Amino acid sequence: QAQRLGLDSVDFYLGQAMICVLILAVSFIFARGGFPDGPNQQCHDDAGPPWGDDGPRAYYEGFPNAPVLSHSGACPAPLSAACAAKGALAAHMDGPVACDGKGWFCRIFDQPDHRMPGMTGGVFPDSNFASCNQSEADHDLDGHCHGSDVDDTYGWWIRDHWHRNYAGRLKCCCNWQATIGVVNRCDYRKHVSPEVLLTCRDANEEHNVDWHPGCTTEAFQNYNEPPAETCWEVTSFGPGSSEEASPSPSPAPVPSPSPVPVPSPSPDPAPSPDGKCQNGQVQSQANGACVEKPWDDFAGCAEEAEIGICEEAIEWVSKHCCVSCGSCLTRPTSSWMPVDGGEGRVCRGASEQDNLPDHYVVPSGSFSLAACKSRCEVTPGCQGIEHKSTGRCEVWTRPQGIQASKRVLGFTCLRFGSTTTTTSQAFEPVDGGSNRVCRGLNARDNSASYYTVHSGLTLEDCKRKCVSRAGCRGIEHKETGRCEIWTRSGGIQASRPAAGFSCYRYGTASVAKEDLVQEARAATRSRRQAFLGTAFLQYGTTSSATSRLLGTKNFEL
Repeated sequence: QAQRLGLDSVDFYLGQAMICVLILAVSFIFARGGFPDGPNQQCHDDAGPPWGDDGPRAYYEGFPNAPVLSHSGACPAPLSAACAAKGALAAHMDGPVACDGKGWFCRIFDQPDHRMPGMTGGVFPDSNFASCNQSEADHDLDGHCHGSDVDDTYGWWIRDHWHRNYAGRLKCCCNWQATIGVVNRCDYRKHVSPEVLLTCRDANEEHNVDWHPGCTTEAFQNYNEPPAETCWEVTSFGPGSSEEASPSPSPAPVPSPSPVPVPSPSPDPAPSPDGKCQNGQVQSQANGACVEKPWDDFAGCAEEAEIGICEEAIEWVSKHCCVSCGSCLTRPTSSWMPVDGGEGRVCRGASEQDNLPDHYVVPSGSFSLAACKSRCEVTPGCQGIEHKSTGRCEVWTRPQGIQASKRVLGFTCLRFGSTTTTTSQAFEPVDGGSNRVCRGLNARDNSASYYTVHSGLTLEDCKRKCVSRAGCRGIEHKETGRCEIWTRSGGIQASRPAAGFSCYRYGTASVAKEDLVQEARAATRSRRQAFLGTAFLQYGTTSSATSRLLGTKNFEL
């Protein structure tokens, strides 16, 4: 056949191989997987098994997920066609939704009797919005909001977030623009076309939509939920605490839809000892990792310590119950530095827009700030952490570290480095430090371009602000809380007396010699030109003041 076509046999077989590869790719994209209906929009980082591997039984069957129907048992209008074709539960979980091409948005609210393991008191994964039905909406503690302006993305978002176990009560409505006046922000999921499917990493992140409609006073005073006929709900969304599906699906409840209130904390049982770990595992107090239980009926470190287990010479207990038993090994001194103040900041790479997913890893489970720090300390190459108040922990491993941040409430961004030098020890008092104000080249050199001013900071906070600021050369601090962060290229080279102030250089060698050399040269030339005229410039030595500054007697210019 190759000869008939006038082709070299190698070219012929290479062509046949390429055709086979294209057929396999197309088959992958349009394969009849399972739930939701195709074509496939499952990106690489979507949670859950590959869509093409779905069997005849939907992933959500046998779990307590249940659609909320009217008293008559009718489905909401956007799902009526899907309900008729596949039943109420499948319609609510898979779609398709009929939103006239306007898209949709969903909110997951806390449901006290249905939460991810370890989640307590209304705190659950990735809370990201505030409802506009309250006077103070400058937070992100009311639940998780996600949506799209494309109708057919719905079932793929449901599948991803269900497998992430974003457990709670789900309320969705048609019209992506209807988020305005309802929530202060909402995450976005893009449509994934067959052309980009093979290279798609995360449809929840790979886009340029940063949706922050905000909440106004007018929105609060005139708050209205989207029209009920455009909305639908699912109770007990996600696996929750269920470890596996029951043999048969649970029947769907039929309560009347009711307004979803702003969540408020409620009493909840303490998390189980194996909180975020699998069956048969507990969380090590040494490093936060999940480890196998030492014996089947092990109740937990705190509980076992109360009955005297620490008195027994058991190596596993000494290592993994070291907090309860007081046997934790002392780690090297760890330096944790807030980035741009730390609180209310998310971490970024080279700029505010640099948040590539390969800069960090997100360990599974919920972490306190201290536990997130501990996870960083045992992670090779850790440069710092971003922690969310809901328990999400990002461990940053970007080689260049965390170089920027962005203001987002509910987050904390910290740099990490193991060191034997504390923040205070890294600062050198200028002319004694106390009762001194900082100056540039001499006691009269105080250009406003040398520093930036912050207020309301303690001396230690001012030092930490300097450490987190690229190019910081030192600080001037006033007892009232005024803080100057000095970034002058030549550093702080002089000071003058002033009661109630303190002046410190950053680092024991806070100013590079080359900086001093260049500045001394410029200053010397300037003085000679001013007083002697260019025709009388003398080369060979600096002024005595400059010599003292550089610690040398003569300096060739």
